Amino acid sequence: MDINQYSRKGKTKEEKLLDLEHVSAEDITEILYKARELKLKKQFGEADKTLEGKKIALITKHAFAQSRIAFEIAVSELSAYPLVLDLSGAEIESVLKDKDTALSICSYGIDAFTLDTSVPQDAFVMQDYVKVPVINANGQDSPVSALATVFTAWEELGTLKNVNFCMVGDFNAYDKCLVHALIKLGANVTIVAPRDFAPDDHLISYCEQYGEINYTDDLIFGIKNADAVYVTPNDFSENYVLNLLAFSFAKENCLFLHTIPFLRGKEVACEIIDGKNSKVYKQAENLLHVEKAVLSLIVGNK
Repeated sequence: MDINQYSRKGKTKEEKLLDLEHVSAEDITEILYKARELKLKKQFGEADKTLEGKKIALITKHAFAQSRIAFEIAVSELSAYPLVLDLSGAEIESVLKDKDTALSICSYGIDAFTLDTSVPQDAFVMQDYVKVPVINANGQDSPVSALATVFTAWEELGTLKNVNFCMVGDFNAYDKCLVHALIKLGANVTIVAPRDFAPDDHLISYCEQYGEINYTDDLIFGIKNADAVYVTPNDFSENYVLNLLAFSFAKENCLFLHTIPFLRGKEVACEIIDGKNSKVYKQAENLLHVEKAVLSLIVGNK
């Protein structure tokens, strides 16, 4: 799908956001356009009252500064009330696995839950209990984080159709949402990883329904002619560290993308992180705009 040829509807069919495997290319595109709209409104200082009076809860057990601050600002800028529940493991278990506890919390007037508990399945469990939207913001495989990466690439490259996207890491464990989104929006995806971490049959067969996905265990081969390189957290051998030599095989203006935090010098060379091709801090900024777009479209339509 070419998102630049898409005609906006201003709404999505989604009533929750747990992954991107089950979200259509059209709904992904609606979120991206909404993020762009809200980013422009913020730049021009325009207020947004889409969620005025609503209460949005973040359930977390590690309180990463980046995800918590982005959530609180996103909710506040949509004129809603952010409620951060920084719970211990036992407390989270009681909310997720005790239907009565979850329903009693909802009775206090919560309009939506965002979960960042490091366990992607937690969001699926909770959605079975509650009747309000649940948004999966777990960093390990978060659709919100994935969409921030996609949005950044679209902003910088102007399109995603036929863009060569090289992805270095274990995509069976991390960032499947990103793979799902890119392939649905027409990107050519190449995954680079040691053979023990090759993408599994399910991921390959799923992606082949929508477009071209390739795998190689050769970093240089995978990066050749790339328009964007994304690195996911990994502890691969030094053969898979993205250094200046490897990056030189990509196109001259190739983007470097990574969801912070990263291991400087172990996953990627510091010169690339701090270089002109790096868009990691723009990704971090765009997490805010995408989170606002998701909340606006899913919760705002309630």
